[in-house]
Amino acid sequence: MKKTAIEEFFLDNSDFMENISLSKEYMELLGKNDSIYKKLTNTLNEEQKELLDKLIDNHMGLESEASAGYLTIGIKAGLRLLAESLS
Repeated sequence: MKKTAIEEFFLDNSDFMENISLSKEYMELLGKNDSIYKKLTNTLNEEQKELLDKLIDNHMGLESEASAGYLTIGIKAGLRLLAESLS
């Protein structure tokens, strides 16, 4: 299936992703997440760790899909506003 121009921009444009600035709050949450993950995995056996990692991978896939959808909707809304303001 052919990608839309927005999908190509979002998925294939490494410059786009590299130019995103992460907020201080995001970085703090990321640090907390890492700490919780380490504490939790220290209490799990190997089978449980694998299951947790699969759950996390699945959740990341969901978040990626949601982010792509939000970006598409945001770009379309912005273009509609631009078109309306020019008419």
